[in-house]
Amino acid sequence: MHAESKKHVLFDIDGTLLDSETVVLESLLAATNKHGLPPIDPSCTRRYFGVPGVIFLRTIGIPDPDGVFLDWRLELNRRSGKIKPYDGIVELLGNLKACGVPAGVVTSRTLDVASADLNSLNLMPFFDELITAEDTQANKPLPDPILLYLRKKQLSPKHCIYIGDTISDCQCAHAAGVQFLLAGWGTSQQSEMSQETIVSRPADVLKYL
Repeated sequence: MHAESKKHVLFDIDGTLLDSETVVLESLLAATNKHGLPPIDPSCTRRYFGVPGVIFLRTIGIPDPDGVFLDWRLELNRRSGKIKPYDGIVELLGNLKACGVPAGVVTSRTLDVASADLNSLNLMPFFDELITAEDTQANKPLPDPILLYLRKKQLSPKHCIYIGDTISDCQCAHAAGVQFLLAGWGTSQQSEMSQETIVSRPADVLKYL
């Protein structure tokens, strides 16, 4: 079967596949406390969801961003058992698999962090490809991660859908020329993307194939 005979469905991880916001914010607070830094306003952190963590820390001027990021990752690992898939995600992935629809992940997580949660939650077998922060020099909101997926699969943008929850996900998809679906079940930025196609629950993704 030719790669373009069916649409490929790409997913972001945090806020799309996994309900991780509380754990991410708790872990960041623990990391900044460890470095003697004041807490970062959660609303500021949410604005940068979808951007690689170390780039977020550098952008907002955190001292020793690499060290804080390392401790942030360690704190995330300690709390990883609290992270779960959103209701309906496992069923959606199972339906895609059963229908022969290729699925992939495009995330700003590093490979080790992304793989750890996807493996521990038994989600990895649903995906044919995993594009992480190390795979491209430029990350979301630039299109490079999705463009890499398209090149690997020899796929045109019109045969791909990207599902995400942040403005950077949206910008990445549009810049790559692929259809974007906003994960209404996980986004905290819906008011800023009201013009986008919003899916309120994972099962609704099937309507766009």
